[in-house]
Amino acid sequence: MSHPMPLNHANVEAIPADPGGSPDARLRAWLIDVALPRWLEIAADPRGGFHETVTFEGAPGDADKRLRTMARQTWAFATAATFGWHAERSRALAEHGFAFLTGPAAGSGSAFAKTFHPDGRVKDATRDAYDHAFVLFASAACHRAGIDGARELGETVRAVLKRDFALGADRGYREIAGPDVVSSDLTTGDAERRANPHMHLLEAFTAWHRATGCAASLADAHALADLFEAHFYDPATWSVREHVDADLNPLHGARGDIREPGHAAEWAWLLHDLDPDNAARRDIGIRLITMARRIGLNPHTGLPRHEITAAGVPLQGHSRIWSQTEMIRALCMLIWSSVDAGEVSAATQEAHAAVNLLFSHYIDPAPAGLWIDTLAPDGSAVSQTVPASILYHLMTPVVAYTR
Repeated sequence: MSHPMPLNHANVEAIPADPGGSPDARLRAWLIDVALPRWLEIAADPRGGFHETVTFEGAPGDADKRLRTMARQTWAFATAATFGWHAERSRALAEHGFAFLTGPAAGSGSAFAKTFHPDGRVKDATRDAYDHAFVLFASAACHRAGIDGARELGETVRAVLKRDFALGADRGYREIAGPDVVSSDLTTGDAERRANPHMHLLEAFTAWHRATGCAASLADAHALADLFEAHFYDPATWSVREHVDADLNPLHGARGDIREPGHAAEWAWLLHDLDPDNAARRDIGIRLITMARRIGLNPHTGLPRHEITAAGVPLQGHSRIWSQTEMIRALCMLIWSSVDAGEVSAATQEAHAAVNLLFSHYIDPAPAGLWIDTLAPDGSAVSQTVPASILYHLMTPVVAYTR
């Protein structure tokens, strides 16, 4: 299957004629030499966990702490320690985050809360599948970094996911498990299924298998990939259904028509990461990337819009930084999975262009080591603070190349 990727000509003058080197080289250098040193200084909250946001001066924001951010930051610093990026200080912050995940976040040991006041007190005790996926993801990174107790935490989270969230064979996972939920047979209140939590569960199960060799986790990951192909992937439009009904059937109306180009790229990468030799899934990934870049980009900036319809009509025309990092990682998938030299060259050139767009729109306009999170359709900055959760997205393309 061949789908040449047209070079994005927005800001094309910034791309050297022969950029050379790995497409991630510029991002890697900035991450290791600029971003990580800054965040090693400003990320940790001495009261526990990490600051949810910082100001553009690097001062702590006053936002509530989300479990997913605490877990993402723990993953980021544990991964940096594993790769030897400021290893001693990165490990110390990973241990700091791990202490929060096994302390205030864990409650009774399995009831991981959703949000916390800035001082660490639980604000919302709701148990969310998306958040639990990131605790498992962080546990995998901490286990690889040799942090004591990480395997036990991961096994606890896996047990909770199977007991309180899994809905049985070919039915996926519920999004919310209330304090009264003790069996996966209960489905009260589940009117929809979203692709997004299932996507991060796939990511987490793949990471847990890679870190521990857990065969059951690998089987869970493949089951989620099969579920995606059967229910969330729309073969008619080469796109991801963000919302389906409780029985995993397509939704009618506006919600059923929502598509996110960034998620299409993210799914493409995760399917490849799970099983790079699976030709059928590789073809789905290529279709997802092709369509996302064909109809999902803002022609003024060349950046992915946040939400569009299946036909490409903008719903939320702003652009977030994480969508661009996922485009970069998806283009890496194209580079590594293509067998034609021309396609490899085109995807490599496109990846260099995508990295340059990331810098020109999101990184270069911000203070050193920080970033602009959200841009308006005209390319102007919308963000008033810097969300810490994005460090994970900035690291993943570099981790993919490094690994």
